[in-house]
Amino acid sequence: INRGQNTIYLQKFNTTSTSTYMHQYMANVEAPWAEGRRVFTAYEDPVGTSIVFMIPVYLDMPEEPAPYPVHKDNPNNWLKSLKISDQDGNKLALTPTLNNSSDEEYSIVVEGTVSDIKISATPVSSLAKVTSDKSATLEDGMNRIVVTVEAQNGDIKEFVINIYREGSKKKDKKDKKDKEDKTPEETQETQPEPVEGGEGGEQASGSETGTEAQGEAAVEGENSGTGEPAVEGGEPGGAEPPVEEQLLP
Repeated sequence: INRGQNTIYLQKFNTTSTSTYMHQYMANVEAPWAEGRRVFTAYEDPVGTSIVFMIPVYLDMPEEPAPYPVHKDNPNNWLKSLKISDQDGNKLALTPTLNNSSDEEYSIVVEGTVSDIKISATPVSSLAKVTSDKSATLEDGMNRIVVTVEAQNGDIKEFVINIYREGSKKKDKKDKKDKEDKTPEETQETQPEPVEGGEGGEQASGSETGTEAQGEAAVEGENSGTGEPAVEGGEPGGAEPPVEEQLLP
């Protein structure tokens, strides 16, 4: 007040002769209007009170007062944070990382085991809102997910997330490799029981065949007319080989 700034207007816009354009300590340009309204309520019914108005007049001012600025809603529709996670809650990294002033398209590569994602998006302005879905189901290959943010004034911005999901064929190969990596003990546990009449039956059959052949050889020898076993490759009247050797297959 001692400097001459005895009104709310002069406190914000110091046009006095003392420290002209300096010593202006109110940052809000609307402060003179807002605080002036409150002061006005104290003088709405000034009974017997004279009021003096100090109105600065500048050179080259227009004849008509300037219209009051039209109020506009907040246009901010940027995102402060964007988080993507799979169906188990594991966080998925965005490429590039979120930039709340320039980038609007991002990429993610996931394995075939990831079937669903969850989307958590927070706008920079508390007056904006996210209008897109908060979850999505993934198909094999490329999936285009759009996160939509609507500002208070209705402006809409879209953030695109391209998610590539590896196909089920690669998953099947992984399952096959896991199966091949099993230990011999694990593999043996899954083998079926031998079928009756398998290798053991064939061996028994072979033994029976050999016995039959020996029996036939003995009968052949008895039918030769001599009543004695025949000697293979022997001569009549020769020495008889032992019966055990003759019966060998």
